[in-house]
Amino acid sequence: MEFIWDIKALNILPTYKGYKDVVYSILWVVTGKDGEHSASTEGALLTDIENIDLFVDYKSLTKDQVLYWVLKSLGAEGKANAEEQITKLIEAQKTAINVITPPLPWAE
Repeated sequence: MEFIWDIKALNILPTYKGYKDVVYSILWVVTGKDGEHSASTEGALLTDIENIDLFVDYKSLTKDQVLYWVLKSLGAEGKANAEEQITKLIEAQKTAINVITPPLPWAE
């Protein structure tokens, strides 16, 4: 099984303590793929804006750097939990006879 971690969005504060475009939260997603089956889960990380001494200019941020922040915050256990959840979803797909995802009953 392959897991792909990605960043969906960065929410910023236009200004904070004299800094411009301060990342306030990170929206992340991880997708697992096993052959023709795939599943994903996502989450949000609130950043520690009080620790502004570690500020990195928004335009200088890289995907690898932001993913590092996410995975460091989740820790080994959080990362493993997300990947385990995806593994269970994919295993359910493999054993399901006929699974469909209809519109939610209250969405109409």
